[in-house]
Amino acid sequence: MHKSLLTAGMALICFTGLCLMTSHETLPRAQAQSKGKTPKTTKKPGNVKTLDVRALKLQADFSRDSTALARDYEKAGDLEKARQVYGVLSRLNPQAKDIRERIKQIDEAILSANAFDVVVDTSTGWGVPLARVSRGKPVRIQANGSYTFQASLQVGPTGFSVADPTKTDLAGDVRCGALMGLVVANGKPGKPFAVGGGRNFTPRNDGLLYLRVNAPAGSKCTGRISVRLGGNVAQN
Repeated sequence: MHKSLLTAGMALICFTGLCLMTSHETLPRAQAQSKGKTPKTTKKPGNVKTLDVRALKLQADFSRDSTALARDYEKAGDLEKARQVYGVLSRLNPQAKDIRERIKQIDEAILSANAFDVVVDTSTGWGVPLARVSRGKPVRIQANGSYTFQASLQVGPTGFSVADPTKTDLAGDVRCGALMGLVVANGKPGKPFAVGGGRNFTPRNDGLLYLRVNAPAGSKCTGRISVRLGGNVAQN
């Protein structure tokens, strides 16, 4: 049901915008035609204004009914569907601050839900998967603590190579020593992404979430980092 509502909402947005845009263009077009050939048919301004009123009423009715539906979804505990409905309303009326604020509140509630704690052992590399994530579903990662990083490595003037992370264990787009994550989908690892002290991210695929510190091969890390996961995530 909510999918049909979202489809209808997007159609309404396009329809209302087209009606109002067309009404603004009616007069200039009429003036341009008066300078040339006389058109065979003419539009009555009164009829266009009536249609504009109907379009705005349709928008108002849709906004009222959709707001009620979004609130009912919230009461039922389905925040994701409520968020989708509010998203349509926000596109319909981008100036509505109350809707934008409600979307932020729902996003925060979603990311704070299903929270559980895990520990990252910095000495084990990627180790084992810590959670299951879903495509397009936002996840929150919060980390704290410290660990010991030791390295006695020979490095040339060009520094550490990051051309092949599978050989060097060092991800080039993540600060050295920082906590990073990776999602493995269908047995294929994705690109490592920076986590640091925490971040929100939306997976591109269903898969397993791994965490580790970004350290080059040959270094030695000891200690554990405490991590809290929340949002659309399930403990593995």
